[in-house]
Amino acid sequence: MAPQKRTRIDPTALVPSGEDKQSPLANALRFIDTHVASLLPGLATIFGKLGHQHLLLLTQRIQRQEMIDKLTHDDTFLPRSARIKFDLSMPKAVKEDPEYLTLKGATEELVTNFQQQLKGQIKEGNKLALKHVNVAIDNNLAYSLFHMASAHLTAAPDTPTDLNTQSHKLVNTLLDVHHEEILKYSSTTDLDAFRTLYKKHLGIASLPTPDQNTITDLTDSPTRRNSTSNAGDFSIGLAITTGDGRVNENTTRDPASRKARLQLMEFKRLVESLLLVPFDVYNKERFAIQQALNLKKLETEIFTTKSTEDATMEIDQEGTATPQLIKELIEKRVAAKTSNLTKEINKMQRTIAKLSTGKNTKSELKNNQRGHGGASKQKETATDKTTRGRPNHTTPANKTRTKSPRAQGPDNDTGKDKGRNSNRQSPKPSKKKNNRSSTTRNNRSRRSSTGSK
Repeated sequence: MAPQKRTRIDPTALVPSGEDKQSPLANALRFIDTHVASLLPGLATIFGKLGHQHLLLLTQRIQRQEMIDKLTHDDTFLPRSARIKFDLSMPKAVKEDPEYLTLKGATEELVTNFQQQLKGQIKEGNKLALKHVNVAIDNNLAYSLFHMASAHLTAAPDTPTDLNTQSHKLVNTLLDVHHEEILKYSSTTDLDAFRTLYKKHLGIASLPTPDQNTITDLTDSPTRRNSTSNAGDFSIGLAITTGDGRVNENTTRDPASRKARLQLMEFKRLVESLLLVPFDVYNKERFAIQQALNLKKLETEIFTTKSTEDATMEIDQEGTATPQLIKELIEKRVAAKTSNLTKEINKMQRTIAKLSTGKNTKSELKNNQRGHGGASKQKETATDKTTRGRPNHTTPANKTRTKSPRAQGPDNDTGKDKGRNSNRQSPKPSKKKNNRSSTTRNNRSRRSSTGSK
């Protein structure tokens, strides 16, 4: 028999009732799919899968942390896997013994302590799981940054020949400038520690050096027309500074620097849209749902308490009834309930009496109709039985044929009855009966002749 699978319900997936409502996770995943829908099919597949994987890991961390908090602060909460139903079952005579009650109390205390120990072990297990989830998030972030940089550079018009080196360099430059924002959901927020983790996870000895000029912010206008150039010549206002923060005027119009800056800006926007913003969407939706549930709970408590207080006030304002009035009301209700039952009982008694009287009358009538003349009828002889069905072909002269009772009907018979009697035909005698009758006549004639001799 296969082991039963346990289903775990995500509490963060609960949403208010409504057809257009979706879970926070579904909205966050849909945000990723919408963002990559306008990209090339190959890029959309790569970026979509990387974004989904990282988002699922971040949501798992929230679930683990919530379980740990609940196990720590809620004394009444007991996980389902730690619940034990144990009963010290004994015969009834043993349960009446005072020593059994003492033994039962000690057993229940033992079970309660064991459940609390199991609860503590579950809490430690969730802490260990949370630690592994954090490691998986950091490793997945390093993995996603590298492969997103590789896909971004591969789709560029001029793909570099040393793709891996340029990809690591783009990631390292992004971390050097925006590591506080990129690592805000990572358990390793220190830049040097994350660089060490990045090299270990991807199996490289060292990271390429970032660009010499550290890129900061754009100017107020990302694109502005160069007033000294010819018509139609556009340049991007670049604010590229050196390590000490001074603006390097020589690089503001360098095409290579302009290209590197645009490339870094696009990559940063891509990382934010796929690895950071979806989790922000998830948290926002989750907070809105939790807020709505808390307000609904508060509303229920307020108005339920107010309704109870109003009902109590109305009851207190009503005067108490006298005992005599209460007694009369009770008697009236009881009489109304029992009157129908009394009627039904009387009706059933009358019916039973009638049935018993009618049974005796029928038996007496049956005996009277039988009478004493039932046995005075002469018993039919064997000869009569033999000749009863034989037709009388010859009629003596001194006897007249009597009509059957049907034929001797009253004179006022209707034509319908006469026609019906005339249409009725007498049954034809069978050959077997005629042969038997002739045999009987022959035997009689032989006996008579023998007697005369």
